[in-house]
Amino acid sequence: AKPAEERAVPVVSVVSRSLNQTLPLPGDLLAFQDVAIHARVQGFVQSISVDRGSVVRRGAVLARIDAPELKAQGSEADARVQAAEAQVLEAQAGLISERSTFDRLKQASQTPGVVAGNDVEVAQQKVEAAKARVEAATRNVEAARQAARLVRDIEACLQVTAPFEGVVTERSAHVGSLVGPRSGPLVRMQQVSPLRLVAAIPET
Repeated sequence: AKPAEERAVPVVSVVSRSLNQTLPLPGDLLAFQDVAIHARVQGFVQSISVDRGSVVRRGAVLARIDAPELKAQGSEADARVQAAEAQVLEAQAGLISERSTFDRLKQASQTPGVVAGNDVEVAQQKVEAAKARVEAATRNVEAARQAARLVRDIEACLQVTAPFEGVVTERSAHVGSLVGPRSGPLVRMQQVSPLRLVAAIPET
């Protein structure tokens, strides 16, 4: 076999250099955020403090909504909390009374023939039942308070605030308008500082 011929192969050393090339591309400057703001609860617009072109800060009040039914639910929730707390006090008083009766009978039972043994057992059972009533009433209070907090959280949504600093670009609601989660947006806001640059970059 003939030996393979040697061929000269050009070799270039690899170096790192900065690439300085300008590529003009068309692009669009868009709002960084563009959000339609809806009412989270159903009600009537009580006031709206912005209009198209208004510049608002994050957390600024945009509108207030009046929801009479929600206010009634809040009053009912507060009443249920108060009623549940009263039941706890009543159950605690009953427990104190039953425990006092049990202690007296137990002490008296130390003297033979004064108290029947069955009476002491019945008194102890009444104490345990009173404890169960206190625990149940306490759980009812916690449930009532949680329901009241939920109503209060929903009531907080009656005040519509700006999610970010920006400009109001549309206003669709007016005082007296019926609004809700399924209705159209109250306002539309755009965040214009900073802006978002959108450009199509070719692959080649």
